[in-house]
Amino acid sequence: MVRHSTKEDESNHCLDSTRMFHWCKEVPLDKAILTHRTAAQMQFQDHIVVSIFGDINSTLIGLRDFVMPLRTSNLKYKELKPIVFLGELDYLTREWKSIQYFPKLFIFPGSGLSHANLRSVNIYNCSMCVILSSIWLGNTAHYIKDTECILATLNMRSMTVKKTTYNTAFLRVPIQNGPASKIPVITELKQASDVTFINEDVARQSQCTETNPYLTAAFASGSVFSEDFLDSLMSMSYFNWQVLALLQILVTGGTTPDLEEQLAEENVLIKSTPNTAHAAPRNRCKLSLLPLTDHRLKTSKGSTYGDLFCNALTSSGIICFGIYRLMDTTNQHLRYVITRPPKNLVLQDTDLLYCVVPYKEQPDTLECGGSTSLAVTEICSLSTEDSNSEH
Repeated sequence: MVRHSTKEDESNHCLDSTRMFHWCKEVPLDKAILTHRTAAQMQFQDHIVVSIFGDINSTLIGLRDFVMPLRTSNLKYKELKPIVFLGELDYLTREWKSIQYFPKLFIFPGSGLSHANLRSVNIYNCSMCVILSSIWLGNTAHYIKDTECILATLNMRSMTVKKTTYNTAFLRVPIQNGPASKIPVITELKQASDVTFINEDVARQSQCTETNPYLTAAFASGSVFSEDFLDSLMSMSYFNWQVLALLQILVTGGTTPDLEEQLAEENVLIKSTPNTAHAAPRNRCKLSLLPLTDHRLKTSKGSTYGDLFCNALTSSGIICFGIYRLMDTTNQHLRYVITRPPKNLVLQDTDLLYCVVPYKEQPDTLECGGSTSLAVTEICSLSTEDSNSEH
């Protein structure tokens, strides 16, 4: 039996004892598992698909850390995107113990290499697909460490020429009857140099990958992130504790002494009680991706990034810290990240702005806390090269 997202679910959900995250009563594994039929009944839209490669012997990735920023309390319940985990049931069963008290989570046993499985979770209408792997092959030169992630990425790209329609209540039949749709994909690579196998910018690939894989279009656009970058953050936070505090806010949704104590002692989140019914922890900023046309940014034609930054901060309390710019005006999907933009950089009408927005503000655009493209991985993609403002 599948746990559907209903008004009853919403009424039964609450916040955890630290008031930092949305919480629900522990969901038994069998009620979270989807079949092809029940997945079709759910009719997922604007959801997050997480394709995981791992088996019963694999090291746990720690999916709780992935889910927490997507279930922060400064998001309303209706803003929480359903998350569907696609992978081997033996592996997901081990991970489920740490995430079973978060709402709107589902498991679909299968492989991200199967078109049938991807169609069943309605991959064509997802807001983001994230590809992760826990398979470790050891130190060997005979195999590519990221084989499964690379194949899954190429597999999903091969499906972008199709458009999903419905001819029955339970079956999704891809019919090529409309414009091509691009499936948004973010891929984790164990080894950054493996980006050469999935880099879309073939023209620049031979020039960039020989010297620095982080200068490829895949990294610059945020469609790939690597463990190498996460390792560099560790050394940065050692020398500057403020870096860690910033990452906790942007990536993990923030933290409090109560939360750290709860996870350290019991390693789980528990239901809030009337004694913890204070709303202060919820009143924290949201991470958002705003179009340049948003009225709160108060920009005009020919404005520079410096003008935008000052106007948004003084008028709306919004802090802008990055630009998501079109790489090719003929392709609305191909963008790249500009980190630490110079103040004299002239803005373009199609630019999107990475912003920290006050909690009381209700932007009409995507909330990063509700979308994996921003909450978890886009911030990692801001990585690539701090010293390079533009790709």
